[in-house]
Amino acid sequence: MTLTLALLLGGYLGLLLLGLRLRGRSLEGPWAVLLRSFLPSWQFFDRLGNRPLLQVRLCGGGPAQHRKACSRGYTTWAPRARCRLLGILHSPFTLGQLYQQTLVEQLAGELRRHDLSPEELARGSAYRSVLALSAALADAEQPGWTALEFRILLINPRVDASLPHDDLSENDERLILLSPTIESAALLPPLRCA
Repeated sequence: MTLTLALLLGGYLGLLLLGLRLRGRSLEGPWAVLLRSFLPSWQFFDRLGNRPLLQVRLCGGGPAQHRKACSRGYTTWAPRARCRLLGILHSPFTLGQLYQQTLVEQLAGELRRHDLSPEELARGSAYRSVLALSAALADAEQPGWTALEFRILLINPRVDASLPHDDLSENDERLILLSPTIESAALLPPLRCA
């Protein structure tokens, strides 16, 4: 790392911390989102307990169709590490997946806050990031998909030996978020650089 890069990175982190300090002790808002990109999970090894799990389901299209139009079951997404010797020193794929899991954890943390309305939650960066992750997972599973649903489950790995797939009622305590059916046309197209 060159001295210039280290100074730029240090200055950027200093500005983020200064912005958080001037705002107060709350880690909410756009400054916290930028800081989270450098510190993905500050609850790492804090405690063993429930972990949020993202599941995505592809659905039929059209606004007239409802939740029952989803023909496939839920696909569970979890970060998977590639075991390689070089991965000890350089593993961007694994780090990217761990960051995506951190986004799911941040959304689960926002769901625990009782002062957020559903509209504020849907406008938040954590919800939009998990929505974009769900769309990317849908693209990987079936390019040209028309609609999807995603849900977040709070799973206790010590108790739940197998993951629930479809047979989950909306009153199940493990279900903490069930999205509406989201049309692919409602999402912004990905940016393309020339």
